Formats: sequence, structure tokens, C-alpha cells
Amino acid sequence: MLTSSFIDIKRISLSWSLYWILAVAFLSLVLKPLGFDYNQNFIVFSLLYLMFGLIGLHLFNLRTFIFERVKRLNFLLLFVIPTFFFGTATLYFEKFYPLLPEQVEKIQEIGILFPLFNIETFIAKLSDIIFQQIMIFILVLGLERQGHSHKNIITSFTITFLVLHLPLIVIFKTYGFVFIIPAAFAGTLFSYIILKFKQGPCISIIVHQGFYLILGVLMRFWV
Repeated sequence: MLTSSFIDIKRISLSWSLYWILAVAFLSLVLKPLGFDYNQNFIVFSLLYLMFGLIGLHLFNLRTFIFERVKRLNFLLLFVIPTFFFGTATLYFEKFYPLLPEQVEKIQEIGILFPLFNIETFIAKLSDIIFQQIMIFILVLGLERQGHSHKNIITSFTITFLVLHLPLIVIFKTYGFVFIIPAAFAGTLFSYIILKFKQGPCISIIVHQGFYLILGVLMRFWV
């Protein structure tokens, strides 16, 4: 039974990973070389992130299940308030602690644009987070729905989430480690929160937003 469960988790995780990679590859390896970025083309990136998330729900046949799970939560309250704080905090830093021109140039050179903390990059990053969280819900809650143990789900997702972030070395070079190292812990944290807490999906999004806020602040002082 354990072997059968492992094979099933592996099969689902591989197909899920392939879809994630194809979606992100289109954004990073197709659009960005064409001149699209988070800042100037935030509407395009935001719509595509949301579209890929919704397509994922349909592909894995979990739209109704996840919507039913989420609507029982205080999702609107627990999503809107943290998002308002997240957005306000980023704009606060940009207004009262603006970047120097050379810092802006360095961030643009690196290619990680959300630390610019303007309304455009905030909207794009929020859409990115929503896409990632939808994908996380799909795998974690989908495996739970099929009856796999929480221990096996958390272990599998932790490994899968880390492996998914490894290609960021190719995209961002050494700066990719600012995502890869946290991903080693985030996979465990996100899946544990979603599975173990009633308001888990909401808390997971809040934690994700908090991570990018802290990382953005650190990068603004780092570059």
C-alpha cells in the first residue's frame, strides 16, 4: 500500500510540476526576452498568472472541490485585509524610503523587480502569489482528497516545491538562491498550514505575502 501510495503521489506531482514549469517558462523565457516585464507590462503578467491558475484548476478537475473548501472560510476577510496591508506597506516604503537611481538600475539589471515597490510591481507580484497558492492548493488538497496521509503529502510537496525553484539559478544566476533557500522550508510550511489549520489556505497566502514583503525590503537595502 505504501508503494502504491508513493507511485500515485509521484505521478500526480510530476504532472503538476510539468504544468507549473510550462506556465512559468512561458512568462520567463518567452515574454521577458520579448521585452515584457513586471513593471511596464504588469497587466499582461497579472492576467496571465490568474489565467494559468484557473486553467490549472480545470486541468486537474479540482475547481469545484477547492472552491467549496475555500468558500467555507472567512476568505474575503482574511485575504483582503492582509493584501491591503501588503500593498500599503510596499507603497509606504517607496514613498518614505525611495530607492536611489543606481539602486533602481541594479534591481532592473538583476531582473527581480518586485522590490521596486510601486503599484505596478505590487499588482503583478500579488497575481504571482495567487497563481502559486492556487497551484499549491491543487496539489496539497488534491492529494488529501485522494486519501493520502498528511505526512506523505508534506514530504512529497516539500521536495517538489524545492526542485521547482532550482531553475531560478538559470534565470537569476546567484540571486536565484534568495528564492531557492526559502523554498526548502516554504514547501513544508505551506503544506502543513493548509492541511492542519481550518483557515490554512488563507494563512498560507498571508505567509506568502509576508515573505515577499520582507524579502523586498531586504533587497532594497541590499542592492
